[in-house]
Amino acid sequence: MRMKQGTQGAINNPSSLVSYCDRHGPTSWNLHHDVKKGLEKTRLYYATVGAIKDRSEKFNRPKSSKKRNEREVPFRWKSSLGTPIAPQLFINRLLIFLDQNQIKLDDAEKLLYKLATYWSLKREYKRGAPLIKRLDTAQNGLLTDQEITERLAVLNELTADVDKLIDLSNTTMKRTQAQQKIDDIRLTSAQLLYFPVTYLIEGLLGRIKSVMDSSGGLSDFEVPPEYNTNQEHILSFKEIVAKTENYKYESVSEFITDFTKLTGIITSIRGNATANLHKSFKRWKKERAYRYKNALTSEAAIKMKIKQESGNCNFAEILDKDEFKVDGIDLEFKEWIGPKVAEEEGLTDIEELERKYAKS
Repeated sequence: MRMKQGTQGAINNPSSLVSYCDRHGPTSWNLHHDVKKGLEKTRLYYATVGAIKDRSEKFNRPKSSKKRNEREVPFRWKSSLGTPIAPQLFINRLLIFLDQNQIKLDDAEKLLYKLATYWSLKREYKRGAPLIKRLDTAQNGLLTDQEITERLAVLNELTADVDKLIDLSNTTMKRTQAQQKIDDIRLTSAQLLYFPVTYLIEGLLGRIKSVMDSSGGLSDFEVPPEYNTNQEHILSFKEIVAKTENYKYESVSEFITDFTKLTGIITSIRGNATANLHKSFKRWKKERAYRYKNALTSEAAIKMKIKQESGNCNFAEILDKDEFKVDGIDLEFKEWIGPKVAEEEGLTDIEELERKYAKS
């Protein structure tokens, strides 16, 4: 079994122990652990020592001295007065609701416990009566026609206000979603402007993840220690992703070299631990030459453009000199200067010539 929180954590919290079967364990675990052998040892233990222990406990178990009416009463979500207490389920569902709707509160769990305490004490103060006042329809028969008409008018106004609130909420949600898309596009354009190499590498990584890491097997794979030496350290896929996210790659070829070394180790290891990775690597081999060529060609074009500018500027400055206007992470097309140049040079637009000859 794997101890996620160490030995002491496993003692204090048994739920931190994770067990794997011999057929569906992760690649990183199966490389260094023989699960089948562990299962045989466990079965042997319960067949011998475990059976003897259970038998001795059965004969040596002391008889219960407590009477039936003195046994512990099971816990119930009620106070000493019989009023309800907010169960832990309330807290769990509210925490899930806050997480799903991305509502961030300082010490959210502590605040929800205070809310549950207030609810329980309020119910106890009201002797268990509900906190929401429900309408008594039996009283409607005592109202006059005018009072009923007034109440209906108020209800219609409230209904209209609620409908407006729903429309405003939907509009706000759509605006937020649109703003999020705009922010994503701005971040993508900023990365393309100032980190074009990382932008190309992330395109390759995205495709590799969809082909080879759809089930997380590639991310879980750890390079065996015997493959790493003092002269060379082979990066795992997690380390390659982290290196990309931290903008540490200076070229696409550097990324290709790291990933090629990793796949070389994966293909050299035979067995059930890497069987799925072998299959996914065969699918990647069918398109990797095409993907690598496109990324390297784009990188070469960018470097060539920078070299033409004497190498004293970045890609964003090159675009700013051309037909784009770059302001921080904002990218816009410059105003076309054709009509202005034509006016300064005394040139005539083709459409004007066509209209002139058409009249003649």
